[in-house]
Amino acid sequence: MLNYKRYIMYDIILDFIDKIKYEVLKSPLPIVARIPSEIDIKIEYDNKNKVFWVESNDLPDFVASAIKEEELPKEIHDTLLLYFDIPRYIAKKLSSVGEIIKPDGTRIIDKGHKTTYQYHYEAV
Repeated sequence: MLNYKRYIMYDIILDFIDKIKYEVLKSPLPIVARIPSEIDIKIEYDNKNKVFWVESNDLPDFVASAIKEEELPKEIHDTLLLYFDIPRYIAKKLSSVGEIIKPDGTRIIDKGHKTTYQYHYEAV
């Protein structure tokens, strides 16, 4: 419990610093790469470790994982933010998470988030 409280306090402090830096002092926002609106992905399931993992030929060394299939859109989104080195202040303002379109047309959507990205699932 103590580590979680420490994390929350750290997060609040960083939010405060970002707010002062970018909103009060009007420091320029860093120039960031644009996250692609669509990427092709390959999803596999590791039976031994009971985890889904995602790779993309579009993005070398891109890997995301989740315990549940419905968690994949959020994990992909979080990994994209890291992959493209999106600063914390900008990342926190992005509430959008994607959806996965499977080969059969069904979709995996992270409920509670607006969808702007599409991840096309390549059958393995």
